Amino acid sequence: MDFLILLMMGLGFGSIGGYGIWNEWKFFKTAIRVSGVVVSYDECGRKGRKAYSPVVAFAFDGEERKVTGSLYSSSKPKIGEQRIVGVDPHHIEKARVYAKGDFVFYGLLLLLGLVTIAGAISRLLN
Repeated sequence: MDFLILLMMGLGFGSIGGYGIWNEWKFFKTAIRVSGVVVSYDECGRKGRKAYSPVVAFAFDGEERKVTGSLYSSSKPKIGEQRIVGVDPHHIEKARVYAKGDFVFYGLLLLLGLVTIAGAISRLLN
């Protein structure tokens, strides 16, 4: 029974991590990269435990637009900081702020999934 639980957990974490890496890579492989500037930040959480994500302004097709990053952290983004924004010209509303942290997060989920699957196999063989 432990084997099945560990295997399912590993497959879940690994699938989310693998899909996340693939999705980010696929988007930024074809996206047009433009320069943006952090103009404010979005915050979530409760008192004393807040997380922040940058709101980045960028220009595309002569229009000024804004996009909020998908990665939240405990430190406030610096206003005026330069960021890269990926834009799909067919779906401009789906622009994304490029963040290496997204790849790191999904990579850790993938690694956790693989380690958990290895643990499940180890349980099965012992």
